[in-house]
Amino acid sequence: DSGKVVQMVRLHDGTAEVVQTLTHPEPASGHDFGYDLAISGDTLAVSDTAYACSAGAECGAVFIFVRRDERWEFDARIDSPVPTRRDEFGEKLALEDDTLVVQSAGKRPGVVEAGLLDVFEREEGVFRHRQALQPAGLPRRAAFGEALSISGDTILAGASRDTLDGVVVGGAYVMKRGETGWTQDARLVDPTQQRLGTTVAIHGDMWLVRDYLDADVGHAD
Repeated sequence: DSGKVVQMVRLHDGTAEVVQTLTHPEPASGHDFGYDLAISGDTLAVSDTAYACSAGAECGAVFIFVRRDERWEFDARIDSPVPTRRDEFGEKLALEDDTLVVQSAGKRPGVVEAGLLDVFEREEGVFRHRQALQPAGLPRRAAFGEALSISGDTILAGASRDTLDGVVVGGAYVMKRGETGWTQDARLVDPTQQRLGTTVAIHGDMWLVRDYLDADVGHAD
């Protein structure tokens, strides 16, 4: 089974009804269709981190669906700009309007295996790769982007295995879009925490970051 995505709607009596089931546009055994999902308006992004490419297994891919006449239709497949074996492109997704952010393990040549974000922007109906993002100085396996959220021109990305003075405390990074592209705007870190950044959310000027080891702790700025 390659996985499936089920669209359900809530009825007036409180029950749910299946409206449509989306299956892999390229079905094959061993796929992981629906590993992560992101939706904005009439656009749905569905990842398959087990998708194989010419470089080998688990390169990953993202499948775009658009809603037309109340039905979801497959629109396009988005591949990593540098397809890499076991990079698992699509581990995390964030989508708002015409901007799609895709996280991968960061195993491609020339980057640290600490997590990597690829930003795509849609022009004339096509998502095109604009930029790869990875803060300088990340330790290996920092899990940058394992939690991901976007609001307007701001991306908030968790990195729960980031270090401070050699100690794992986690953290999160704020990336801003300007005239020349995306740049790091802030690093959020708290030396009293141990796994900050496992979950993040952003809405306007409010940033929310969770510490995995203390479910009662929430940080907002």
